[in-house]
Amino acid sequence: MFSTTLPSSLHCSRQRLFITLSILLALFMSGCDDTRRDLYDYAIDYERGRGGLVVDEVDVAGLRISFLRSERFNPPRRSIDIDEQSSALDRENEDMRDKTPREVIVLLHGFGGDKDNWVRLAAELGSHYTLIIPDLPGHGDSSKDLALDYDLPQQVIRLRNFLRTLGLTEFHLAGNSMGGAIASLYAAQYPDQIETLTLFNPAGIYDVESDFIKGLGEGNNALIIGSPDEFDELIGYAMADPPFIPWPLKSVMAERAAAQQDVLEKIYTDLSPEEPDYEFRDIIRKIRSPTLVLWGALDRVIAQGNAEAFTLLIPNARKFIFEDAGHMPMLERPGKSAELMHGFILNQARVAPAPAP
Repeated sequence: MFSTTLPSSLHCSRQRLFITLSILLALFMSGCDDTRRDLYDYAIDYERGRGGLVVDEVDVAGLRISFLRSERFNPPRRSIDIDEQSSALDRENEDMRDKTPREVIVLLHGFGGDKDNWVRLAAELGSHYTLIIPDLPGHGDSSKDLALDYDLPQQVIRLRNFLRTLGLTEFHLAGNSMGGAIASLYAAQYPDQIETLTLFNPAGIYDVESDFIKGLGEGNNALIIGSPDEFDELIGYAMADPPFIPWPLKSVMAERAAAQQDVLEKIYTDLSPEEPDYEFRDIIRKIRSPTLVLWGALDRVIAQGNAEAFTLLIPNARKFIFEDAGHMPMLERPGKSAELMHGFILNQARVAPAPAP
């Protein structure tokens, strides 16, 4: 989702006024459709810039992965084949360990989202950490192949290949919704890589029924829209307190969301097999990284009551509930989200052993 809200209310008001005046001037001076898209691109670039982020792209096993990275960090990379033995590349990455910033956070968006879901949080964290934010395959500007399998285990494999390609061997990992489920499975499978794990309203456990789950029983998937007119309903499910979005920008976002219908239906089908070949609860019990579970109490997609299951199943897990947020706290409450993440990471920082006397 896109945001134009700044951290302070004063900056927020000034920015809204500036964008509104810019929109009115641009609409008056040029064609509507092109202007809307130009304004959207400009606003997205502005938001990314606030977090010190630039767009990058890499080929991973024949898939194009688009991602945001901190501008100061230009990671080493190489293309890999899906059948390549991991040991050789991992040895190469070990040689680069000292050259790679240790305080790296990898952020994973949710179903139907993209890398820009994290730009508001990045504006708060970007000065403290190196950020890597991919468009997961099937989303955003990354490859969208309807022939691929998009279930969670396959996405974990693709994430592993992406991070290996960038030479990342130790990092903090965070994910929202579907991205939270992927992050959980990744942390369980590769415990030595994960410094800390932060889960924003993660998917994977549905003991408590939500509005979204009830809608599915009635044949309505509110997360997949077929026309721009349904965008407001999508926003209403995703966030309890959506950020301000000027109409021309919102209309472009609605068109982009509706254009994803086919691939999102394929991804949702793959995420909901009749007989899953893994047991999510059993796997996340294996997580050993310090874990912070953050949840919006007003979440209509995955009910907040499911947070307790994550904190009970994952050793060393802590929980915080945003009483005034929905499914995407990092967009709705970016300042508080960043404060909690930063404090948690500092408190869990690994202390180097004292030198021998």
